[in-house]
Amino acid sequence: MKLRWSIAALILLPVLTIGHPVRTVSERGDAGPKSPVAAGYGRLPFSFEINQGQSDPRVKFLSRGPDYTLFLTPQETVLSLRRPHPRAAAIVAVDHRQQTPDAPPTETAVVRMQFVGANPQPAVTGVDPLPGKSHYFIGNDPEQWHTNIAQYAKVRYQALYPGIDLIYYGAPRRLEYDLVVAPGADPRAIRLAFRGVEALRLDDQGDLILQTPTGEVIQHQPVIYQEREGRREPRSGHYRLVTADTGFSDGWREVAIEVAAYDSTRPLIIDPVLSYSTYLGGSGDDRVSGIAVDNNGSAFVSGHTDSTDFPPPSPTVFPSCANDFPPCPGVLPGDYAFVARLDAFGTSVTYLTYLGGNGSMNQANGIVIDGGSHAYVTGVTNSIDFPVLDPVQSSYGGGASDAFATKLSDDGSALELSTYLGGTAADRGNGIGVDSSHNIYVTGVTTSTDFPMMSGVVSKPPLQSTNGGGSDAFVTKLKSTGTKMIYSTYVGGSGEDQATAIAVDGGGIAYLTGYTDSPDFPLSS
Repeated sequence: MKLRWSIAALILLPVLTIGHPVRTVSERGDAGPKSPVAAGYGRLPFSFEINQGQSDPRVKFLSRGPDYTLFLTPQETVLSLRRPHPRAAAIVAVDHRQQTPDAPPTETAVVRMQFVGANPQPAVTGVDPLPGKSHYFIGNDPEQWHTNIAQYAKVRYQALYPGIDLIYYGAPRRLEYDLVVAPGADPRAIRLAFRGVEALRLDDQGDLILQTPTGEVIQHQPVIYQEREGRREPRSGHYRLVTADTGFSDGWREVAIEVAAYDSTRPLIIDPVLSYSTYLGGSGDDRVSGIAVDNNGSAFVSGHTDSTDFPPPSPTVFPSCANDFPPCPGVLPGDYAFVARLDAFGTSVTYLTYLGGNGSMNQANGIVIDGGSHAYVTGVTNSIDFPVLDPVQSSYGGGASDAFATKLSDDGSALELSTYLGGTAADRGNGIGVDSSHNIYVTGVTTSTDFPMMSGVVSKPPLQSTNGGGSDAFVTKLKSTGTKMIYSTYVGGSGEDQATAIAVDGGGIAYLTGYTDSPDFPLSS
């Protein structure tokens, strides 16, 4: 029988899937109460980042969500969709002995849309700036970090066709785009071509159904209208499948939009809506694993998200993908850890900061906020180039993974401290705390026999200087300015032990909680 232990009151860290019904989940997968903060995060509307080097150079704007990445280029729109494999629900989340998260396998679909005969180089600009900024700390070369990236509520393609502009905007799980037809312009010029779909069909409601290899994406019948004195006057129109040869090859399928009679002396708005909720039927593998709130009521969430943003695969291996992004299905991306700060009302993102490297696993697990609204985050990485600054351990320890601890500036635009914590086996940070002097306390689990150890008092050894066997919990205290470890110790017996959360009182005493199946776990009265 597995013995659960507690050296303090149990601290629950919510774990949930963004953009789906919100659950608070324990390490064992038990459902708990809903989290309003996390639910609000999952309902946040679209925002579009301008590309300042964080994506492929062909991309002008991009948008990341819990189960999609959207790329906007001058010539096409690329929507990369993800959903879990049907067997994902049966997979145990973590192998405690190997300490390698066994993420549920995902299925992907990449849908491309082009406007046939359109201007190949329209002016693409952001509209309605948002207050939030995005920051990317990917890799250990500061020259490649990208910060203070502007976000917009809309993106405009000017003169996509003569007299016709295209405007992208959206809401959670729904992408809309308006085709704005100026007086005298001809809407018959508008034609759409899709690739990455196996078939197109129109249903009884006039919706366009895009059949992908792993599910359906719906483009609803367009809402067409003109405005008069602030009122919308509906106009009739519908999709028409084009069966004639369009000159496209390699799987492109074309659709036209038919518009009935309207007043050509006034602007005409054609508003299709792309919906993918039917495609994404379950919980994906993009997760919020920690939530904290500062003194001003701002909420901070940490977790990890799949990345589809890296150069295309080698054409010698995937010749059909030589000019494509994201990479072809089957080429799996890595994870980015992220920290997002929401305003006190949960209606907008103040910042969104990504952390990661060249490994396939960069995940944030625990987060805590100090009185100055600095975020401290811990998690797990297998990247040998994870970003570091003033570290106590500057290089990857080896093995399956290392823990990490990172401190961000109050606006998320700078690292103030970042370090590896790990030995030559598998290590993972689960919980993090901070005291009134801004010293940092990290706890988690390790299978390394050489996890970095240091006593807080020179004349005394660590509480436990060697791994008790299997996996042990660890507790490490770092100086607020970095570069120095105040203490570090194993906590565990001969079985499997893991710490899942930590708290620190006003006197700098650390309290941790977790579980063990060691019959010789160290006990005290």
